[in-house]
Amino acid sequence: MGMVAAIDGAQKGEIKTFKWATKGFLAGFSSPIMDGDRIYQSENGSRLVAFDVVTGRQLWKQQLGTVQKAPPVMADGKIYVGTESGKFFILRPHADKCDVLSEVEMPISKYSCCSSEGTPEQILGGAAVSHGRIFFVTSDAVYAIGPKKA
Repeated sequence: MGMVAAIDGAQKGEIKTFKWATKGFLAGFSSPIMDGDRIYQSENGSRLVAFDVVTGRQLWKQQLGTVQKAPPVMADGKIYVGTESGKFFILRPHADKCDVLSEVEMPISKYSCCSSEGTPEQILGGAAVSHGRIFFVTSDAVYAIGPKKA
């Protein structure tokens, strides 16, 4: 099993001590993000997990789908994240819970090979948020979500 840990960034050489460590956490493919109070990391089971940045205590988990490889992105007090199972989420994190502001399933992929009914377009990369718009890439297309004039 893995862990999430905080180190003192001023340390030099081989790091042998942690400020805190949460053992038994199997991190997913993506990098963590931080908003000052909390660290957010996806776990291998496709849940986004929030940890207290000072203590390492787990605060909450939010189920996102089946596999999450895309890193979450923090902008405007929200978390934007897509999943390999073709869902895109906009989340508002709090200390004790996470509100799902939007959950959108991508269209069926033109290149789907695993099901006769098809599978949604996969989201494997992180989103970019700029000028009131959200940009992300799927297995089939590039999406821009937001007002036409931003």
